[in-house]
Formats: sequence, C-alpha cells, structure tokens
Amino acid sequence: MSYYSQILLHMILMMGFLVFAAAGIITAKYFKKRNPKWLKVHKLLMISGVSSGMLGFIWIFYVVQTGGGVHFTIPHTIFGLVTVLIALTAPILGFRFMSKKTDNSKKPLLRKLHKTIGWFSIILILSTVLTGLILFGIIALPF
Repeated sequence: MSYYSQILLHMILMMGFLVFAAAGIITAKYFKKRNPKWLKVHKLLMISGVSSGMLGFIWIFYVVQTGGGVHFTIPHTIFGLVTVLIALTAPILGFRFMSKKTDNSKKPLLRKLHKTIGWFSIILILSTVLTGLILFGIIALPF
C-alpha cells in the first residue's frame, strides 16, 4: 500500500468520525421531540463516529510508527490526540448519566458536561481536519 493510500484511508476514517458525530448531534438536538427512537439513532451514530475516529487514529499511529516517523510533533497530530481523548469522554458521560445507578442529583451536571464536550469535540474535529488539510497541502494558508 502506498504512502498516499495509507493517508487516504486515515482521511476517510476521520471524515467518517466528523460525519457520524455531526449526524449524532443533529439527531439529539432536532429529533428528540419528534421521534421516540432518537436515542437509539443517536447512540448508533456516535458509537460509529467514535469508532471510526479511533480506527483512523490507530491506523495513522501504526503508519507513522512503521515508517520511522516521530509522533505528536506538529499541530495536526497534537490536535488529533486531544480530539480523540476528549471525544472519548462524551460517550462515557452519556452512558453514565443515563445509568440507573447514577444518583439523580448528579444527572443534570453529567448531562450538561456530555452536551458541552460533544459540541467541543465537533469543534476540535473540524480544527484537526483543517490542520490536516493544510499539512497535506489541500488548503493553502494566505500568509
């Protein structure tokens, strides 16, 4: 597999991360009152998105490792690491606040954190995609 094919696979997996996560957030925001199955769809989309992101992260880590490169030395790679770590916390918080074992007094805070981190994850994903497109030369900076 050529280097560009390896990068392309990473890009496809990470764009899946963005698309599934955005669709999951849209489902939660706009279909909560319209469709009783919104939560199942939201969970499916978000698990698919985070899974795609993790696969993309693991794949590119492997590619860099086997190619003799150095990890986490440029903005794109640092953004990517932070994005994946923060994106993993959103579903953990979501499952935690939905759990019957969670104290009802903690649920509003957990829900707020879940929503805030979810939106923040989308912003981080977009920032990481932008730095990746700049790194790969698809987008040129005006300065």
